[in-house]
Amino acid sequence: MSTPHVTGAAALFFEFWRLRFGGGDPYPETVKAAFINATDNLAGGDNGWGTALGNRPDNHQGWGRLNMGLVLNPTVAVQYYQNPTVLTSAGNTWEQTVHANDSGEPLRVSLVWSDAPGAANANPARVNNLDLRVTSAGGTIWRGNVFSGGWSTTGGSADSLNNVENVFVQTPSSSSYTIRVTATALNGDGYYYNGDATDQHFSLVCWNCEEILDGAFDAGADEAMAFVGLDGAACAYATIVSAISAASSGATIYISPGTYPERLGLIDKDLVLTAATNDCGAGATSGVTIDANDAVATYGGVAQIGASRTVTFANLTLTDGTATLGGIVYVGSGAHLGLDNTDLTYGSSPNLGGGLRIYSSTAEMINASRIFECETTGGGSGGGAALDEGTLILRGDSRIGDYTLPNTSADLGGGVYLYGGLLQMEDTSRVRSNTAIANGGGVYALGGGDIVMNDSADIGWSLSTAGNSAVDGGGVYLTGAGTSLTMNDNSGVQFNSASADGGGIYATGGASVTVDSALINDNQAVERGGGIMVDTSATVNVQNGATVNSNQTAVASGLGGGLYILGDSATVTVNASQVNSNVAGHSYGGIRVFGASSLNLSSGATLNSNQAQTGPGGGLSLHLGAVTISDAVIQSNIAVMGGGGIYMDSGAMTITNPDIRYNQAASGPGGGIYRSGGALSVAATTQTGYVAVNTTSTNGGGIYDTSGAPLVLRALGGYRLNINTNQAGINGGGIYALSDTFVDAWGWIQMTSNVAGSNGGAVYLGSGATAWFDDYLTSSAPEIWVNTATSGNGGGIYAENSTRVEFDGGQVGFNGGGNRALVGDGGGIYLDNSDLLVDNTIIVGNQAGDDGGGIAAVNTSSVTIAPTMGLLRGPAEGSGDEVRSPQATACDPNALAANTYCTEVRGNSAADLGGGIFFQGESTGSIARTAFIANTAATGSALELYDATVSLQNSMVRDNVASGVNKSTIHVYNEGGAGPTSTFDAQHNTIVNNSQYGIFYANTTGGTFDNNVVWGNTLLGFVTGGGLTTTATCNDTQTSVLTGAGNVSSDPWFITTARGDYHLKPGSPALDACAAGSSPDLDNISRPRGVQYDMGALELWCASGVTDVNGSGKTDIVDVERVAGDFLDAGYLPQHDINCDGVVDLGDIMLVAAAWTP
Repeated sequence: MSTPHVTGAAALFFEFWRLRFGGGDPYPETVKAAFINATDNLAGGDNGWGTALGNRPDNHQGWGRLNMGLVLNPTVAVQYYQNPTVLTSAGNTWEQTVHANDSGEPLRVSLVWSDAPGAANANPARVNNLDLRVTSAGGTIWRGNVFSGGWSTTGGSADSLNNVENVFVQTPSSSSYTIRVTATALNGDGYYYNGDATDQHFSLVCWNCEEILDGAFDAGADEAMAFVGLDGAACAYATIVSAISAASSGATIYISPGTYPERLGLIDKDLVLTAATNDCGAGATSGVTIDANDAVATYGGVAQIGASRTVTFANLTLTDGTATLGGIVYVGSGAHLGLDNTDLTYGSSPNLGGGLRIYSSTAEMINASRIFECETTGGGSGGGAALDEGTLILRGDSRIGDYTLPNTSADLGGGVYLYGGLLQMEDTSRVRSNTAIANGGGVYALGGGDIVMNDSADIGWSLSTAGNSAVDGGGVYLTGAGTSLTMNDNSGVQFNSASADGGGIYATGGASVTVDSALINDNQAVERGGGIMVDTSATVNVQNGATVNSNQTAVASGLGGGLYILGDSATVTVNASQVNSNVAGHSYGGIRVFGASSLNLSSGATLNSNQAQTGPGGGLSLHLGAVTISDAVIQSNIAVMGGGGIYMDSGAMTITNPDIRYNQAASGPGGGIYRSGGALSVAATTQTGYVAVNTTSTNGGGIYDTSGAPLVLRALGGYRLNINTNQAGINGGGIYALSDTFVDAWGWIQMTSNVAGSNGGAVYLGSGATAWFDDYLTSSAPEIWVNTATSGNGGGIYAENSTRVEFDGGQVGFNGGGNRALVGDGGGIYLDNSDLLVDNTIIVGNQAGDDGGGIAAVNTSSVTIAPTMGLLRGPAEGSGDEVRSPQATACDPNALAANTYCTEVRGNSAADLGGGIFFQGESTGSIARTAFIANTAATGSALELYDATVSLQNSMVRDNVASGVNKSTIHVYNEGGAGPTSTFDAQHNTIVNNSQYGIFYANTTGGTFDNNVVWGNTLLGFVTGGGLTTTATCNDTQTSVLTGAGNVSSDPWFITTARGDYHLKPGSPALDACAAGSSPDLDNISRPRGVQYDMGALELWCASGVTDVNGSGKTDIVDVERVAGDFLDAGYLPQHDINCDGVVDLGDIMLVAAAWTP
C-alpha cells in the first residue's frame, strides 16, 4: 500500500471514526488493524517482475491491497476493540466470544499493538510479544499469521516476530468463536504514563462478527465499547442487535450517536428505537445511522418487522439494505411501523419496495421522515415503498423521494406501488422526485387501492425541486375498478412529467379521481393529457375550486394540455373549478374529449387561457363523445388553427348559460366555436349567456359551422344570449355557416358589434346554409344590431345560395346604430340567390356604403314580408326544434305605440340605391302590412327595383328621403334591351310625406297600381318614364289624376288617432272608394269595413253602433267608463267612435249610456 494512498485513507478513517464513535480519534494501531482487516488478496496478479503474485501474506503484497470501500461501507457487521484492556504481565489474556454475522462471508480478526522501543541492533527488534488465537465452539484453533493459500489454517506455532497478527477463517460456521489475546512476553513499556514500565495495550478489529454477551455488561476495560442502552439506562451494548436481543417487548432502545454497520434482522417484539445522547440516558433528534452495508436478505435489508408487532424508529437513518421484499424495511402482516423523523435510504429490491414493503400492515411516517435514493431493479415495482392491502400514512412534512434524492422503480411506481390498501397523505407531506421506468412516477395504484390527500399534501411539489416522472402517469397512475385518488384541502399533483401520456395523472380501467379544492398544476406530458389522462371507464370529478392549470404537452405533436379524455365510458365533471393556462404543443389546449366519453362543465367552471400551439381547439375539443356545459366560463383561449374556444367535429354538445369570450383562432376559423360535425345547442335559460369578443383571422369570429346540422341557439325566460363583439378577418363576424347548416335561433338572441373583414358582420350563410330567427313571446326576440361588414356586403347578415333566411319576430338594426356594410351592399341583410322571409320584425338603422341600406336582394333572390297579427298558426312555440313554419308571436297593432307597426323598415340608409330595400338581378319581393319609414338613399329611399319584380300591399311608406338623381321614394328601373324587366305591383298603400318623388317608374314595364294614397310628398307623387304599362285603379294621388277607373286627386283628409298619423277621417274621398281590395289592412283590420274598400294602408274603423265596446256580451257601466275615458283624454280608439264621425265625443257617450240597462 503506497504512502499517499494510505495517508488519504487514514484521513477518511479518522472522519469515519469520529462520526461513528462520537468525536474521539482512533489510535494508530486501530487504523492499521482496520486497514489490514479490509484488504484484497492479489494472488495471480503481476508482481512487477513478470511473474504472478502468490497468496498473502508475502514480501510482494504484504497483507494485500487496501479496500477502503469495505472499511467505510462494510457489507457485514464489524467490531472495533480499541484498548479493551491493558496487559501488565506475562500470561495476562483478553477474550471475546463472537459469532459470524453472515456465514457466506469470511470471519477476519486483526490484532495490532504499538510495541515498546527496542535496543539498537537487537534481533529480534520486537520487545513485547502478544499472541492471537481464535477457537471455534468445536475446538478448532487458528493461530495468528499461520496461513495457507491466503487463509488461516490450523496447526503451526505462534508468531514471535511481528506486532501484527491475523486470523482469516474462510468459511465460518454458525457456531461461536472465542478470540484470545495473550501477553507471552512483556519486556518494555507499551502503554505510557501509567506508572508501569512493563505493559502493553492493543487494538483488534473483527470482520463479520457479532458479539455474544454472557451475563451483565459491566463496561469495564475487559469488555468491548458500549453504545446502546435500554429504557434510559447507561449504554450497555456494543451493537443494536445485541440490545434488541436483550430487550423486553415494549422497551425503548436508546442509541448513542454514530454509524452502526448492522443488519437488525427480524424484530419480533414491540419496540421503540431512537437516537440518544452519548450516555444513552436521553433521546436525541439525530446523529444515528444504521448501515446494513448492502446486506442481502429475503425480508427487509435492514429490518423485518414481525407479524402483529409495533415498532417505531425515531430520529434515525436506516440505509444500505438489499432484500427480495423491502430493501430497507419489511412490515409483516398485521404489524405497525412508525417512522418518526427517520430516513430510509439507499435500499434496493428486485421485486417490491426498494425502501419499504408493507404487507397487510400499516406504516406511518411523521415529523419529516423520508424514503429516498431507494430502488427496485430487474422489473420490480415501488422504488420507495410497495403496499399490498396495507396502509401507508404520511404526516408532518414526511416525504417519499426528495429534491435530487429520488426513488426509482424498474417498472411501476417510482415512489409508491399500491395494490389495494390505502396511501394517506396529510400535513404537507410529499411524494416527489421519483422515477418509474414504466408507469406511475410518483404513485402506481391498482386492485382497488385508495390514495387520499389532505392538508396541502403533494405528489410532485415544485418546479425548482423537481416532480415525479414516468412513461404514463408522471405523478399518479390508477387502474382498475375501485382504485381511487381523492384530493382535498389544497393538496396537489404538480410538476410531474410523462414521456407519453398523463403528465400529472393517468386514470383508466374504471378508476376514479376526485379533485376537491385541490391542484393539478404544472405537469407535462410529451403526447397526451399534460394534466390528466382519462382512459376507458375512468371517472374524474374536479370540484369546489380545484385547479387543473398550467399543464402542457411538450412536443409539436402533443394533444390535450389540460385533460385528455379517451376511450369508451370515461366520465369527467368539472364543477366550480378551473382548467386554465394549459398548453398543447399541437392541438386541444385545455380539454380533449375523444371517443364515447362524456364531459360536464358546470357551476362556474372556467376553461380559460389555454393554448393549442400548432393545431385547433384552444379551450375544448370534442370527437364522438358528449359534452354538457352549464354556467361555465370559456375565455381567452387560443388555437393556431380552428376553434379558439371550442372545436368539435362529431359528438354532441349542449351549452347552457355560456360565457365564451375573448377566445382566438389565430390562423384558422372559429374564434369562439368551430364545428364541422356533431350536434350543438347553445342556450341562455337562467342567466345571460355570451359568445362574445372572440376573434379569428379567417371566418366565423364567434361561431364557425360547416356541420350541415342544426345550430340551435336559444334564449328563454327573459334571459339574453349575446353573440357580440366577435371579429372575423374574412367572413361571418358572429356566425359563419356553410354546407346546409341550419342556424336555428329562438328567443332573445342578441348579435351586436360583430365585425367581418369582408362579408356578413353578424352572420354569413353560404353553400346551402339556412337560418331561422324566431321570437319567444313578445318580450324575447332576436336582435341583430350594430354589426359591420368592413369591405364586403351584409353588415348584419350575408346569405349566398341559401333557401331560407327567416325572421319571425326580432330586430335587424338599432335606432341610431344599425348594422353597416361600409363599402358594399345590404347594411342589414344581403341576399345572393337566397330567400328571405320576414314576419313581425323591425329592420332599422342599417347602413350600406353602396346599395340596400336595410336589405339588398340580388341575383334571383326573394324577399317575403308579412306580419302575423292573429293567433299562432300550427304548433305552439317551444314544442321543439322541428317547428320551422313561420311562427312569429302574434302582434296586436293596437298594443303598440303610435306610429309603430308590427313590421317596419325604418331609418335605414344607402349611399346610392335602395335605402330600405334594394332589389336587383331578377330578384323578387312580396311585401305586405309593412311600414317603410324615414329611410334615405340617393334614389329609391324606401324601395329600389333594378330589374326586379316586387309587390307591395297594405303598407305605409312615409317620411323617407331621396337626395340624388331621380329623387324617388320608390324607384322602379328597367335596364332595358333584351334583359330582364322591372315590375312593381302596389295595392292599398299609403305613400305619404316623403322627400322628393313618391314613385318613379323609369324605363320600365310597370305593373299594377291600385287602391293607393300618394299624398304630401315634396315633389310629384307619381312619375313615369318611357315604356310604362302600369294599370292604375282607385288611387288618390297628389298633383294629378292617374288614368284609370276610380282615380282621384283630392285631399284624403288624414287624421291622427291613437295608432298614429295618416288614418282616414269620415268623409274622406278615399273612404268606400274601391270595389276590390285585399284584407286585412296595416293595423290588422279586416276589409272592407263599409260598403267598399278604403284607399290606402288603413281602413277606417269605427264601432258602427256597437255599444259593447269591451266585448263582454252586454252593454254596462264598464263600456260607458271606457268611452268617457277616451273622450276625457282627447284620444281616439275606433271602437269608441260609436257614430263613426271620426271623433270620440259626447255623442258616443250618450249612445252607450242609452244602451245600458242598470
